[in-house]
Amino acid sequence: MATTRTSAEDLVRRGVYKLLTATPLEAPRPYPSGAAAVVKVYDEVPANAAYPYITLGASEDMPDDTHSGPGTETRLSVHVWSSYDGFAELGNIVAKIVERLSDQHSLPVATTGWTDINLTTTARRMMRDEDPQIRHAVIDVIFTANQTPKEA
Repeated sequence: MATTRTSAEDLVRRGVYKLLTATPLEAPRPYPSGAAAVVKVYDEVPANAAYPYITLGASEDMPDDTHSGPGTETRLSVHVWSSYDGFAELGNIVAKIVERLSDQHSLPVATTGWTDINLTTTARRMMRDEDPQIRHAVIDVIFTANQTPKEA
């Protein structure tokens, strides 16, 4: 029986979403201003979404073959949006995301057809949005894996 391969891009998107939503991601307020905010994760942001929140952005899939067979490197941008004054809240959320996503060697989704899985974060950028009340961060996530040989 042949196995069904899942595209690396789909695998990464679903895996990152599950890692970020498995338990509530709370953003402690950096100043004595109240309780922690629970950070929602969206693929498509609803019109009435409250800040802070996370979105899954652009992705790209590139071949990353090895001597032992075909492989992939998939990059995904994770965006964080905050309306809190300054960058402290944004920085706290980014740190929690990096902690959840760095150095993962498995994903909480079916990985049929893939071995030697590695998920890590690389660049992190924080900036002001066009709206001066909004802060924005981008975290680059890189997934690498090798394909298992097809069954006959």
